[in-house]
Amino acid sequence: MILDEALEASTLEQFLEGVVTKKGYDAVRYSKLNESDKEQMKGNLINKVFESVKSKSLNIDYGYIKKSNGDIERLKHYDDLKDSIDMLDSLYRKDENALNDVPELQKALKNIIYYKKDFMRAFKNNNTLVIMFYNNIVAGLLYTTSVIIAEYVEHIKEANGMLTPKFKEIDKQPKGLFLNNLKSFNKMVINGKFESFLKSDGEQLTGGTLIGVSVLAVMVALWLIREIVFIFLYMRNTISDYLMQLSYFVELNSQKLSLNGNDKVVEKQEKVAEKLVKLSDKISVDSRVSTNKGLNELQRDNKELNIDDLNSVNNSDLL
Repeated sequence: MILDEALEASTLEQFLEGVVTKKGYDAVRYSKLNESDKEQMKGNLINKVFESVKSKSLNIDYGYIKKSNGDIERLKHYDDLKDSIDMLDSLYRKDENALNDVPELQKALKNIIYYKKDFMRAFKNNNTLVIMFYNNIVAGLLYTTSVIIAEYVEHIKEANGMLTPKFKEIDKQPKGLFLNNLKSFNKMVINGKFESFLKSDGEQLTGGTLIGVSVLAVMVALWLIREIVFIFLYMRNTISDYLMQLSYFVELNSQKLSLNGNDKVVEKQEKVAEKLVKLSDKISVDSRVSTNKGLNELQRDNKELNIDDLNSVNNSDLL
């Protein structure tokens, strides 16, 4: 099931059906299941996806993201992240070659800030599920911003020697970015599913009954960060690498605004550009490799979310 389908699901049963009925044969089998079997499968699906995301998240170094304790504005080099997104957003409005979904970065950042009290409360109460979501949605935002700069923005030398950022003439819907995940997060905020998700508790998932919580919202949230987790698992670059690259990007373009055409500024700008290109090349290569490996493992994991496997595990007390 793709993210758009997950967001459109109005009931947990509809979500389950979208996951397990990938083939016509499975759809027929699913239609013949009794309500008891379907209820068991719902619980098993939640448990398997939650445990899969949780176990893989434990092997990811979220670095400064985790240290921000739910407040993205306390993230080290947060100003560089914000300024980078502002610059990309401004560039998007002037450049016809810009990626279509660049404004989703700005929306996602504003939404993360808006819910920072809820995220901070989750860290204080050790709410595993919401903490996982925060770590991964911030990582996804940071990664996407970084990769857009690395692969889709180039600096053109003007007559006065200054470097000006422009989008390359490329496919406007590239694969391998988390733009769609960020877009889905923004949709969750709009349709109210995210508010419902924030009431959840990771301990409830592993320990038993979910009370006063939209289980569907929990599943949609897990489905959203699942792809991010699988890809981040294979990344060789660190969170610090992405933040440093954004710092170079902001410094490079800030110099252009400060002393346009000044020889010393041009020289300094070229030195920063050299560092930016070197680190961006490293990020681009790592992005392609980790995306391929992560999506391949995600496909293998998806094969275990089928009628037979979900019927074979006895976790029906989750619902």
